Amino acid sequence: NKLYPHIFEMIGKEKFASGKPAEVLLQLKPESARSDLSRPRLWAHDAPESTEIIRAFIKFELTPPIEALEKRVLWYASRSQEFRGAYRFSNSLDLLSRHAPEKAEPFLEAAINHSEESVRETGQEVRCRVAGIMPPFDKIYALYKNNPDVVYDEHQSVIAAISAINGQVGNGGFEQYLWNSTANEWPNHRAALESIDAKDHLVILDRVLNLFGKEGPPLDRNSRHTPLARVAKTQEKVLGECDSQWYAISENLERLKIEYALLHPESFRP
Repeated sequence: NKLYPHIFEMIGKEKFASGKPAEVLLQLKPESARSDLSRPRLWAHDAPESTEIIRAFIKFELTPPIEALEKRVLWYASRSQEFRGAYRFSNSLDLLSRHAPEKAEPFLEAAINHSEESVRETGQEVRCRVAGIMPPFDKIYALYKNNPDVVYDEHQSVIAAISAINGQVGNGGFEQYLWNSTANEWPNHRAALESIDAKDHLVILDRVLNLFGKEGPPLDRNSRHTPLARVAKTQEKVLGECDSQWYAISENLERLKIEYALLHPESFRP
């Protein structure tokens, strides 16, 4: 309303009932509004209008003032509290990725490999949004929620398999994984890890599988329980080490899944 005194009158019109000033301005006065809304001061991290303006630029696919936007992203990235999952950081990084990917890439890399889970999620979501895909797990979960009997395609099956083994091991270690029926599909889980090139995870999984001999653990759950009890008793230390290594592994499984999904975007479209 500082830029246009009659902004609230314009918002009141029925066709602009959304009440978002930046969007209204861009529809009513596209050229002048685009110039006015590109003023660097409006893109500062503490500018109250900035979040709405960024959303409008994303919606209308407008080119932002790159230098001001880069400074904004840098401000958030350099402050841990604001960086952690900040909605403003996410939108800013999204817009920068669309129009200056070479400038956004270092920030995306830092976010995706950050120690904080919420920051990693921010980087992963932005990378997927810019590529026009859903985060891999979100896609398979949405399909499952819509139809529990869903049949995943080849690439969705890879993500589903990795999510299955990682969820089981993460929840109760390899002993729980092997006890439950989930491990009936261990050959598919191993193949899925190979598909996304999760080398470090494969080393740990193979160490566990080899405890059962050359053929690995039985594929039938009931047949697996007796040899599992033997392994759990005689190789308790090894299983514990493998659990700890899996939890502490530096290889970023989420990043590998996203990189895989980016190679097969048609399987992960919204």
